[in-house]
Amino acid sequence: MDNINIVVEEILNNADVKKIILISKKIDVQGGLQSFKLCVVVETDNVSQTEEQLYMQIDCDINFDLILYNTADWERLSKEHGAFAWKIKQTGAVLYGGAE
Repeated sequence: MDNINIVVEEILNNADVKKIILISKKIDVQGGLQSFKLCVVVETDNVSQTEEQLYMQIDCDINFDLILYNTADWERLSKEHGAFAWKIKQTGAVLYGGAE
């Protein structure tokens, strides 16, 4: 999980983060990490701009995807049964921000 931890640290250094959740990761047949997807809950008025800035600032040898929610949207959607945020909350692994 070294690459994941590096990306998490970069996210924490570049945004007002409330929570980071590992949604998924792909492992190759040799057991090496191929890619991963993170959900990032941030305190921002402009999620798109924050997402763009994070992608521009983070350098990682492994492919990764970020799904960003602002705090208000996360609070609402993570409680809405069937929403993608709700599924992430149910099945993801919290890497930063503690369990809810």
